[in-house]
Amino acid sequence: MAQYKKLGWQNVVLEVPWEWDITAESGSKHGAYFRIDDPLQSRMEVKWEPMEKRTVPLTLILDNMVDKMKKEKRELRKAKIVTRGSSKICDHTGAYIIWQNRMKALTTNWYCNDTKRIFMVNFFYNPENEKAEIELFEKLLRTIVCHTSENMILWTALDIQFEIPKDLYLVSRKLLVGRANMYFSDKDLTLLIDWYGFATGLLEKHGSLRKWFESQPIRDVSKTLKVKLSQPQEENYTLKYQSTEKSILGGSMLILGKVWFVAEINKLFSVFIRRSEKFQDTEELFERIVGSFRKISPIKSEVDPN
Repeated sequence: MAQYKKLGWQNVVLEVPWEWDITAESGSKHGAYFRIDDPLQSRMEVKWEPMEKRTVPLTLILDNMVDKMKKEKRELRKAKIVTRGSSKICDHTGAYIIWQNRMKALTTNWYCNDTKRIFMVNFFYNPENEKAEIELFEKLLRTIVCHTSENMILWTALDIQFEIPKDLYLVSRKLLVGRANMYFSDKDLTLLIDWYGFATGLLEKHGSLRKWFESQPIRDVSKTLKVKLSQPQEENYTLKYQSTEKSILGGSMLILGKVWFVAEINKLFSVFIRRSEKFQDTEELFERIVGSFRKISPIKSEVDPN
């Protein structure tokens, strides 16, 4: 039986076959793009742009998106549209086209009223297996979540998943095999997430979790969040930070942080949050974020429930 996993990136969540991964991404609050590949080729592209109100037909928007894509990708300039139709994604009505060059691609778009975003998804496949490939794509589309009533949303980076408030947007990131860094923000909250691979080697080199963190990572956190961290509370390969600072615009900011070692996956994690003290649920929110970190694992998929 095929295995599947759930991926989340830039406030889009979907299920894909286990061997598919996000291999390229770009964008932030003003629009985002990510590509999903299998071990041999590109399989999907997901793109969204903010759009306060849709005033033209989806078919016209789709044609314009495809024309733009053809200009950006030389290998697609001679591609021909062979089929058109309508689609349904996440309770939204959309439009789709099937077009062909050497490979075939199914491109669909839709407008999400809840998030005020226009979406486009490309699915690439070999014409020789067209029936099975289209069936797979239809199943994957049924798992897409482009909006949610929940306050938290899933993010996937490399082999790690976590949940954060859906209103946060990604400011910067660096995703490497041995080190991942992600910085999120909105008008009231900033969140800094780091993790490091080869953790046992780092701990052996520096002698303890605190000595490792104070060798350089603590300076990176202080510089990014523009704060001076207090002395930590230490217990069982865990450092906990809590302090308050006066805000330039008045009021106080609460800074919470946790640094911990997970032996099962040999990683060191660091999560810090900075938020106005006027919010009463910051500690609860922080614990929810920290408690959501996990290694990606197979799921019982809606795509293939058997």
